[in-house]
Amino acid sequence: MLVRTEYTPNLMKYIKRDFPKYDVMLREKLKERIRENVFNAYWFYCEGKQVGYCVLATKNTDCLIIYIGIHPEYRNKGYGSTFLKQIRNFYKGVIFAEILPPYSPQNKRRYNFYLRNKYKLINSKYISFQYNRYLMANKKDKSYKNKLRKIYHTILGVRYQLSIHF
Repeated sequence: MLVRTEYTPNLMKYIKRDFPKYDVMLREKLKERIRENVFNAYWFYCEGKQVGYCVLATKNTDCLIIYIGIHPEYRNKGYGSTFLKQIRNFYKGVIFAEILPPYSPQNKRRYNFYLRNKYKLINSKYISFQYNRYLMANKKDKSYKNKLRKIYHTILGVRYQLSIHF
């Protein structure tokens, strides 16, 4: 079950755990965007237990997964896939996921997770928070670029010019 949450110290405890110290800028951005309701944060409960959380950026029925965090004791038990299905049931449009280069060792697990859940790497590469990022999506859509621009416009504001290469 997905339960929407606002910024709380408990949520930040998990974000601090999941984002290394060198990613302080990203942690602070997450905190700021959740407080401003630019990002939506959800707790994930299964069988009455809180097993994880996610942070999403949304526009209409489309969304961008900023982060999915499953608590360590529940990892590799299918909870992440169940969580992803619940997100898909809630957001009926295209669901995008940002990943670091799929061939990088630190990203292999995330990339394989999305592949197992029928996400496809879409032909795009861009720079976000000083890193090369790639996008995966849960379904084909001719208007990827337009949908992504709208989501990033919501996240970053009017002045930001997004350059996505397909």
